[in-house]
Amino acid sequence: MSDGLLRESSLHGATAEAGGPVCVETQGIFGVRKLAFHQFDDDRGSIAEVYRTDWGALLPVMQNFTIQRSSANVLRGMRLHCRRDELVVGGIGVSKFGLLDMRSTSPTYLAAEVVEIGDGSIAGLFIPRGVLHGVYSVTATVHFEGRSELWDPADEHGCTWDAPGLRIPWILPDPTVRRRDRDDGGFAGLLAVMSDCA
Repeated sequence: MSDGLLRESSLHGATAEAGGPVCVETQGIFGVRKLAFHQFDDDRGSIAEVYRTDWGALLPVMQNFTIQRSSANVLRGMRLHCRRDELVVGGIGVSKFGLLDMRSTSPTYLAAEVVEIGDGSIAGLFIPRGVLHGVYSVTATVHFEGRSELWDPADEHGCTWDAPGLRIPWILPDPTVRRRDRDDGGFAGLLAVMSDCA
């Protein structure tokens, strides 16, 4: 539980219903954090505050937001960004995020993991720049995405989800991917990309 966020929000006159505390769960990759937002459920549905600029060091200021809907068995990625961090919020449908640390100076360099966001509990995943990522929709999903920099096609790098050398511990059937994600260059090329980013 992040008491610091609760105190900071209280100083600005926020009530519990305006947001409340956030549970932060660190992951196996340095800097990746899973966020469980304070959620209010009633007979109408659910509501949760998922981003505030006064949350201090928890998240960088986000410059761009998008909504993404995916059908079941869709894989988006793998994508790598050198200049921006991302916050992905889910809770409608079941999502699995495949992650690989591409930052040569990170204590978890080349570590890989899979993080799941289940259906019904509004949760987010903060993905720092330099962490390769893809999201697999087990069921139909809706995601809210925030970016710390405006979207720039020059900062879009990637490889296919099954590229040789990419060892993310997830088991996928035959996911639906778009042509670009099928035709992306290999994993080895991303190592060169990251050396240019440093």
